[in-house]
Amino acid sequence: MGGPCNSVNATIVYNDSTKLSLTGSATHNVGNMAADTISEQTWNFTAIVTGLANITVNATGSERQAASDTVAIRIVSSPPVPPPATYFSDNAESGENGWIATGFWHITTRRNNSPTHSWWYGNETTGTYQTGSARNFWDLTSPLINLTTATAPVLTFYNYWNTEAGTTWDAKKVSVSTDNGATWTTVLQISANPYVWHQRTVNLGSYAGAGNKDKVLFRHGRRILQ
Repeated sequence: MGGPCNSVNATIVYNDSTKLSLTGSATHNVGNMAADTISEQTWNFTAIVTGLANITVNATGSERQAASDTVAIRIVSSPPVPPPATYFSDNAESGENGWIATGFWHITTRRNNSPTHSWWYGNETTGTYQTGSARNFWDLTSPLINLTTATAPVLTFYNYWNTEAGTTWDAKKVSVSTDNGATWTTVLQISANPYVWHQRTVNLGSYAGAGNKDKVLFRHGRRILQ
């Protein structure tokens, strides 16, 4: 800026908000300045990711003089991203751990994704879940999972199905309850039959901030297996 001015107002502009987070005010009043005076101002940023980010500084004097300059800075390091919070985890390797299993549901070593154990709906003697003409409906229910502090919870699990494909006869469902099991809402229905261990992920964002239970429902043919 040419000539003296009573005050200068400097404003920081950063268009790369995905890379930088500004700490404090974006505006600094430099104060009274004479011509050819250098004033040093400091803005503090937190790096979000590495890479190039553009920053523009706009200065306006009391006599309406204006100046602007844009610089590119290279972010060479950023703070580590904290790992996601875990609200419940189990791999069937240390017993039932609060799960409620009915019917054929039990822990087995027949097939597993964790080191040696998994939950299975089947008869160890026959190796199947066949019950003849008898209709049965049983379930595997998790312990209460507290999501009161969760912001974007997801349910992740591995499954192996050896059933009829589709949802008409051998239906596989995951349901959630927010009233201690009085009512259930289906959040996932699996129709594919992978015959291999497959990872599933269910968005439970609508259940954040409440105590919930996850329930696995499994239905086979005219006999309902939950």
